[in-house]
Amino acid sequence: THLAYRVLSSGLTFRWNQSFRQVKQTIQDLIDSYDYSGYHVDQLDTPAQGNTNISKLPPPLMEDYDELMEHIPFCIYKFDLKNINFEIYTSTEATAATQKHTHNRLPSALKLAMPYFLVHIKHLDGTLCRPLNIDKLVHTTCQLPEKPHMLLDACHDNYALHMSQLSLSIVNRIRKTTVRLMHIPHLQLTYSDLLQKQHWKEDILIPLRKLDLHFELIHIDFNKRNLIIAERLLNCVLSYRPYLLWKVANQSMQIIKNESEPILHTEIRELRIEFQCFQSYNTGYIELYRLLSNVITYTDYCRTKHFLLDTERGNKPKKWLMASVQMNPEGIQIAANKKEALVALAVWVEPIAMFVDATLLEFLKYQEEYDHTVEKGKRKWQMFMGRLTN
Repeated sequence: THLAYRVLSSGLTFRWNQSFRQVKQTIQDLIDSYDYSGYHVDQLDTPAQGNTNISKLPPPLMEDYDELMEHIPFCIYKFDLKNINFEIYTSTEATAATQKHTHNRLPSALKLAMPYFLVHIKHLDGTLCRPLNIDKLVHTTCQLPEKPHMLLDACHDNYALHMSQLSLSIVNRIRKTTVRLMHIPHLQLTYSDLLQKQHWKEDILIPLRKLDLHFELIHIDFNKRNLIIAERLLNCVLSYRPYLLWKVANQSMQIIKNESEPILHTEIRELRIEFQCFQSYNTGYIELYRLLSNVITYTDYCRTKHFLLDTERGNKPKKWLMASVQMNPEGIQIAANKKEALVALAVWVEPIAMFVDATLLEFLKYQEEYDHTVEKGKRKWQMFMGRLTN
């Protein structure tokens, strides 16, 4: 028999704003006030300190093996969510650590003028699967000389996630406009975590954790102005920066659709990322089939594409990029009291076609024009905050 739980929901909205930050900080301060090491007794220094050896486990029984091969009971959690929104707002008040360096509060009008990031997920579903009789399953499987794949796969917490129609946008609340920066039609994620890792010390080739990410297609679109706004808005989300908030609030009035500036459009097709953690090293692997990028210009009558990058032009369709890395987090012993991290990297890249024309230069030119206003804007900010102080 299996146990199954299911959660269905629709229309969820989560807001990461200043109120949420304050509640989170209050809870964290309360937890920190009770955080102490407590009383403990040092354990005796024995060869098996802190670990359970396989030899101390009871030998596996044939009836347990036959029962597991016939049926493995699982506890399965399923969730199905639709129309999920994550609204990520800037930090508009100083934290306790930076309060002494900031003496001015931002005006309410400036807070209302700030744009925010919107992450929308149309459909999200997934499962969490773990065995019910963990001790019997793990103790039986880890002692077998040849471990069946069915039993070995069952000795994990297995997560499977499927996401469709994920988009990242910037929303201007005053003009009520939305500019989409990224769109992912489909995303698949699987994650496995080995149970009772202390019983698998002799199986060095069995990964302790596995992660697999697969993107069929990723669309990224932005012009240079929106890229600058997004970068500064992200900095304001991560920390409180009053001068940068003022600049973003002024720039946000320029967030509009169908702008005349050139737009950089990028397509990433069939991207797969794998990561595995073993007992003594970690491995990562990435493969990418196609990378396509072009600069798009608009006129009153047409929409024109100017190629920038293309991995398939002049090549047969195949994997364009493959890269593998192996890392030893503990390092290797090179001297009596010295260790050196071990990193092995292998990369295979197919040819790529790149085009540079006047349209690309026009796209890059916006940064040079924008930089001339930085010092001028800084003086305006200082005068503005001075008037508030007086």
